[in-house]
Amino acid sequence: MRIMHVEDEMIVSMAVRSLLEKHGHTVCAQTGSGEAALEAFADARPDLVLMDIMLGGKLDGIETAARLKAVRDVPVIFISAYGDDKTRARAEVLRPAGFLVKPLDAPGLLRAVAQALGGGNGGAGGPAPA
Repeated sequence: MRIMHVEDEMIVSMAVRSLLEKHGHTVCAQTGSGEAALEAFADARPDLVLMDIMLGGKLDGIETAARLKAVRDVPVIFISAYGDDKTRARAEVLRPAGFLVKPLDAPGLLRAVAQALGGGNGGAGGPAPA
């Protein structure tokens, strides 16, 4: 699957890309700002967007995701070091496919990606546990 990753911390970005590619996903775009994500989105045509909330530039991840979803309703997983109620409430308005708090752990990220890609945009999809 094609995944766009928007993250302004280069080391995190490289580690996530490596993990995703190791597990068969294609990182079709990797940007460090909301503005760059908006520019890359149409050509990248991602199946999923991993979006850091605190980004360099004028747009934060929540505003960027809102603008991307206005173009095409793509599932978004928010990633943030800030898991406070105010940040989550702002993000929840967009009905994200997930919300992960940094530091990321590989199994949690891979589970969230699999669920988002298999279960659509609501975040509750995917197969029921056996």
